Amino acid sequence: MTKGYVYAVRLPGAREVKIGRTQKTPEQRCKELSGTNMTEQFRLEYALAVRDPLAVEKVAHSLLADSRVLKNREFFRCNKRQAKAAIRNAAVQVRWRWVPRSLRNFMKGVQEFFVVLSVLLLAGFCLFVAEAIGSGASLNTTFPLTESAAITSVIRSVAP
Repeated sequence: MTKGYVYAVRLPGAREVKIGRTQKTPEQRCKELSGTNMTEQFRLEYALAVRDPLAVEKVAHSLLADSRVLKNREFFRCNKRQAKAAIRNAAVQVRWRWVPRSLRNFMKGVQEFFVVLSVLLLAGFCLFVAEAIGSGASLNTTFPLTESAAITSVIRSVAP
């Protein structure tokens, strides 16, 4: 596994973008692609440094498979945003491949735990506010309260 870049380049005015990889700088690769027999130079649209450019390039190509111009070429009909998203998503997918499955499952479980905990805390706080409002906890009711003003008032009346 060699470090390198996955890049997206385009000729000015072209609808197609080339998504490729290189171990050189993306700017050097642009110059190589443009060569001496072309009238226009490729423009670098996006580049991402990655640990495994071959794997990231393959995944990016599969993510954009429906936009591929020719099956045996690295050109895709997509805009800059789509190309960038494909490269970034591919890098994330490849990065996760190297994390053991057991650790991935554990991290997923931890994430789900915190989501549930957040929901429970929010629900508990809402019940607390509703109970405080229902019991008439020294709220100033001479004017209609917004939700945030009601919550602030309840917190102030409960705080020591």
